[in-house]
Amino acid sequence: MKQKPINTPVSVLKAVKPSIDNQVPVSLINSHFEHINALPVRFLRKREVMHLTGLSSSGMYALMAANQFPKSIKLSEKSVAWLERDVLQWQAERLAANGMAANDTMQGA
Repeated sequence: MKQKPINTPVSVLKAVKPSIDNQVPVSLINSHFEHINALPVRFLRKREVMHLTGLSSSGMYALMAANQFPKSIKLSEKSVAWLERDVLQWQAERLAANGMAANDTMQGA
């Protein structure tokens, strides 16, 4: 079964740029989070979250248990999803914690 390409709003993460000392300024991070929170609500299923983050299923759940990853939302008795904005915010936080911006990671791709 061929998977559909994932529509990732990369432009959302490109707003964060590192400063001279390779640290992301707090003002840019705050404005970036405001932009993420303005996104329309979109649910991501586990496979897409795994693809976006590079985490395994067990890695995601371990980070969730440690309160280091967004919690899933129960959609039905047997179905869960994550809010896209929560996953994008988590990505931005990881990049900022490593002194990187999203466009730094795009150069190697």
